[in-house]
Amino acid sequence: MRLDDYDVPNKNLIVAAVSESDEELLKGETSSTATAFKGFKAKVLSVTLRINFKDAPLLKKLVQQYEKVDSDGKRKVFTVLDDLADAYGIHQAKFHGALRSVKVTKGQAWDVSFRLMEHVSIPERKESRATTTTAPGTGANGTPITAEELIKEAADTVKTEFEELLQIMEDGAAYIFGDEDEAP
Repeated sequence: MRLDDYDVPNKNLIVAAVSESDEELLKGETSSTATAFKGFKAKVLSVTLRINFKDAPLLKKLVQQYEKVDSDGKRKVFTVLDDLADAYGIHQAKFHGALRSVKVTKGQAWDVSFRLMEHVSIPERKESRATTTTAPGTGANGTPITAEELIKEAADTVKTEFEELLQIMEDGAAYIFGDEDEAP
């Protein structure tokens, strides 16, 4: 595994990948198993390896990579070169969570583990491409929009989770009780 120009020590190297969907149960007070799909979460690589005591500089270098930040003070984003990462479509990632090292006395080594979280995932890129490209504060034809119009538009389009739940319940009730005009 390689992160930019840094080669991760590969003694007993194990890389595991996780891709998880974001779903919410819509059961309320019933035993329903219906879910609402909300998309995919960022993929995560879990990495474990062993570094011998005599190779302490390797551990120090790994800690330095873990602690790197960019010019804005945010975690450094690394280009990842690894077969499993490539198979999962992970091209860039940053350290996520803790860097753990456990001293293994019998093996005269440290067992080290860390996680890398995908940076700007494919679903994120698709979402950003799907958003409108109109400049903020302008209408579809490029004419300026007043603050009052922006507030009214936002209020008309944004529903709270509670309002969405009420709408689902109203639609379901209309369907169950036969009000075909309001059925979904």
